[in-house]
Amino acid sequence: MYKGGLSMRLIILFCSFLFITLLIGSANADLNEGLVIYFSFDNIEGKKVINEANNKLNGTLEGEAKQVAGYVNKGVALNADAEEGTPGSDFVRVANAPEVNVDKQFTIAMWAKGTNFGAYRTLMSKTDGGAYALTVENGKPNSWIHISGDYLQTSGKTSIEKNRWYHYALTFDGNDAIVYLDGKEDGKGSKKGNITLSGADFMIGAEPSGQNVDPSYPAWHGVIDEFYFYNRALSLAEINQILKKTAVVDYKGKLAQAWGGIKRF
Repeated sequence: MYKGGLSMRLIILFCSFLFITLLIGSANADLNEGLVIYFSFDNIEGKKVINEANNKLNGTLEGEAKQVAGYVNKGVALNADAEEGTPGSDFVRVANAPEVNVDKQFTIAMWAKGTNFGAYRTLMSKTDGGAYALTVENGKPNSWIHISGDYLQTSGKTSIEKNRWYHYALTFDGNDAIVYLDGKEDGKGSKKGNITLSGADFMIGAEPSGQNVDPSYPAWHGVIDEFYFYNRALSLAEINQILKKTAVVDYKGKLAQAWGGIKRF
């Protein structure tokens, strides 16, 4: 009787282990589709920011940008100690490449905390007569996408507080631009067409002018963490999966518990 009960427990634990393993694989596979850049900012070698999306589009810390405590483990500080009203010169550069020159769809997502704002702060931009940008303007989330010869501006409605972490995201699916804040739609704009390509570098925390920073558009003052760029428009559910990270973190914890239970026998 005891042995039978023990065998049943082993079967249940093994089935749980198998189910959770498959679930993790499925969740990761979905979020890996179309992933071009993932900077956790945990892996920085000197000035090189390692792209964990398994390609060669690594980033470079520019100015006095440095690794600090982030929202999840480590993040990157950009002009965090700069005075309000100063443009700032710290950012993360990804050199212009075909992978970031998308003309149909994209998603930008990140955690960010601002130490001061002013009228304009750049979270991410590739705009220089084209492409896309995610900003905070007049204290609210905002985006710019150059579509069929003109910029579509999409403004959020939530007022951003200083020294507080927010999850920002921007998606464009070829028709609708949606700005998300903390996993909820905060603003929406519509313009059908292709995104105008830009030869500028891809900059996190600054506005480019070719391969240089455009100082007329103030850089980010604060910390950025967990940066994602996709060549497709993520769904609301996927945005929240990235935001919460429960699909991987929780299942990993349960997986460890299940495996620990199996190893005890």
